[in-house]
Amino acid sequence: MSDDFRNVVAMAIGASGQVGSNEREWHMKVARNAAAIAAMMREPHDPELASTPLVTVRKVLEASVFKGEFVGYREDENMKRLFVQIRSESGDAKEQDADGVEELRTEPWWTEAGFVMRRAIENLAPGTPINVYKYNEPIEGGRKNTRVLVHFQVVGKPRSQTGAPQPAPARERAPQSGSPTPTPAAAPPPAPGGHADLVATRFEALSSRQRVAFGRLCASQGLTDFMDPSDEHLDAVLVNMAKIEQSNEGAS
Repeated sequence: MSDDFRNVVAMAIGASGQVGSNEREWHMKVARNAAAIAAMMREPHDPELASTPLVTVRKVLEASVFKGEFVGYREDENMKRLFVQIRSESGDAKEQDADGVEELRTEPWWTEAGFVMRRAIENLAPGTPINVYKYNEPIEGGRKNTRVLVHFQVVGKPRSQTGAPQPAPARERAPQSGSPTPTPAAAPPPAPGGHADLVATRFEALSSRQRVAFGRLCASQGLTDFMDPSDEHLDAVLVNMAKIEQSNEGAS
């Protein structure tokens, strides 16, 4: 057995905390953490379609970086992505509208990277200055590129907090690649206890059999709070949701 395997187990043990009074539960936690850590470290067969920390790191390192100002975002329920509007004087003018606003998509919500980005964008105030990491992702066999927001860094306070005027909401823009583009909305304030809302939205999109499969999968792992998960259980619940969404199990 290689040292890599032993290192994964050691990291899983470290991430699982003290054994406590329920040794069986602790062993289950180690097993779940070991699988999750191994998946994070695995080199994907299809890097462009996968969503692992290794892929995220590569995309961030290969991204172009420029300064911009967060304007707002819109949700695309079909693609399960956010489309983020950013105003910039140093971005690509060919990709901007008349107001200097460019629209970048996020990774899909059901991926860890997409979920993390969604939560970050939902908590971002319009007018916030940011460093934008834009990755041009090849699609359709490399015949086209799509612009993906893979990371951002807040570099100042929103303009509304420094006495400058609020940025105007982004106006409706021409559709890209044949997709309709509704008027983007400014970022709403984050709702308290947003875990339940996130799970409920995706749960309602499942078929009846998929809902049962999701509930059984979570219950088998001791995730009894899967409809309103704690911070400790949130990642495991989202991984289970992604498995059910991507499978054809019970789909009607």
